[in-house]
Amino acid sequence: MAQADHPCEVRMIKEARHKSLFEKEAMLAETLNALVDFFAAHP
Repeated sequence: MAQADHPCEVRMIKEARHKSLFEKEAMLAETLNALVDFFAAHP
């Protein structure tokens, strides 16, 4: 996607499985922070 001029990023969330938005609260916080950081960097 980055080659098509669509910003993308891969982050690993320790102990998360495939649905990090539905994981334990600590993993959810890390996921949401990563999303906020990404959208702040790509307005």
